[in-house]
Amino acid sequence: MKKALLLLLALMTNSAFATPLFYWDNQDKLVPAKGCGIVEVETNRFRFSQYFGKKVSITENLRNYKGVRQSHLVNNSLVKLMDGKRKKDFESMEVVARNQLSGVRPNRWFSERGDKGYLYTRSLLPAEDYVLSLRKGTPETSLGDIRESLVGTMWHIAAEGTYYKLVCGEFGSQREYILFRVYTPENLEEPSALVGVYWDETSIFRSYEAISKIQAHKLIPTVLEPIRVNDLLADANSDYIGDLTSYQDPSEALDTRPEAPAPEVIEIEETEDVEEVVTGSVENVVCIGTDTLNVRDIDLRKVLFSAVRGEKVKIFQSWDGENEQVKEINGSTYTFIKAEFPDREAKDETVGWVAKSFVKAKSDCKWINNNTFIRNHNATITSIDDEDCCEFPLVKKPTHAYTSGMRKFKAGRSGGRLHAACDLYRYKDEPALAVGPGVILRNLYYFYEGTYALEVRHDGGFVARYGELTGTKPSKNIAKNKPIRMGDRVGYIGKVNSNCCRPMLHFELYSGKLTGSLTDRSSSATRHQRRKDLLDPTPYLLKWEDGKF
Repeated sequence: MKKALLLLLALMTNSAFATPLFYWDNQDKLVPAKGCGIVEVETNRFRFSQYFGKKVSITENLRNYKGVRQSHLVNNSLVKLMDGKRKKDFESMEVVARNQLSGVRPNRWFSERGDKGYLYTRSLLPAEDYVLSLRKGTPETSLGDIRESLVGTMWHIAAEGTYYKLVCGEFGSQREYILFRVYTPENLEEPSALVGVYWDETSIFRSYEAISKIQAHKLIPTVLEPIRVNDLLADANSDYIGDLTSYQDPSEALDTRPEAPAPEVIEIEETEDVEEVVTGSVENVVCIGTDTLNVRDIDLRKVLFSAVRGEKVKIFQSWDGENEQVKEINGSTYTFIKAEFPDREAKDETVGWVAKSFVKAKSDCKWINNNTFIRNHNATITSIDDEDCCEFPLVKKPTHAYTSGMRKFKAGRSGGRLHAACDLYRYKDEPALAVGPGVILRNLYYFYEGTYALEVRHDGGFVARYGELTGTKPSKNIAKNKPIRMGDRVGYIGKVNSNCCRPMLHFELYSGKLTGSLTDRSSSATRHQRRKDLLDPTPYLLKWEDGKF
């Protein structure tokens, strides 16, 4: 990926067009990022807070090291992770800014910008889960020649598994300027600028309202699209492009988002500030947003082999730090540990050194599906908007965003037709799952380019078409008029024989208010060439995906 990025940037050095690129400075405000390069990083310090527990609350408790409540942090407030003392199940953090939550009047017990403390790990959400809409109180400055004020602009961290940071000669590599895409009210179709924000220079975010990514998608069609390389080219003649080859490993990851339920009462006991070796029943795995992780020799210079995401890892017991070492790469400091990969067949590729932050308990890894779903598969569904509806139709997150490109709903097709589905890219022969309970309307039938489809009327009346499947039945119960449960396998992901694209689940959704064939190619048909009760599945899939992963 890094080589591909470098190559594309090099090919584009003669390009005349580029999205304006800035970095934020608390004193100088927005500064044009001339001569800067962009590299990928696996994590960043920014997070959003959210109450986690059995009751309903608009705030989460900000605690001190001993677990005593200090203040109440409003949900969806922006925080940054800090290098404080370690506490089990808690993270040391500082409040960047309090979310200006509509209808909530702050009091003296509310957390304020700059407050420091500890938040429960399960109360911290990834920075890409929200968009920041800047409000009155934002520093007064212009967005270059684009806009006179930043009030009303919307900021979303540039992310798709990995993040991006600026590397500029004028401030060195010590400062991690994480890249944000900036949208203006006048242009919600594409970002008007890209801005790097250093986690310790954040006055730009001192007044904002958080918007969930589901809400944001309704306002900004491209907000969830993967970052485009040409978006990253701010200076076509950047002198730093050639130095991107020096980037080797991502900075130390701090992101955890476990799915296990939180205890009703949280107690924090005093423990020594040491890192324990995970043993016993806890299974450690390679936990990384990309597919592979480099395993290095003892000098950390040579790559011995690549471990894959989800691969089992055993950590060597460290005495006096002999199995840990620290190395600075590209201005960032990483801790490497000696590890064993016991399930590998090649015995000369079982032991090596890896970045410590990419080894986690399997249950704590956001990139690994542990088949623990929060949906009740026996729930009664009365509509598609029910709280208990529905299951995401894949066993793992799609490999590509279904909100962008040719995969999205309404994407253009040949002859002026519009795409009637969301294409969920995964791997061939992986299961496709029923999003809810229901009855099969049409069993597997020939659909398109060597693939098959199946139609289900789900409880509550809505209809789903699961397309581009293989012709293999998961069980004898997959037949017309047979009932299915939420989460049941309805088929297996196929691949069209034209080789135009990756294996996918082609997912269509209908309100169920009409009857008859889902495909309609008559002269009175819509541009989708589908029945007129066709729905955009995007907001539903985003909601179900969040609930599952």
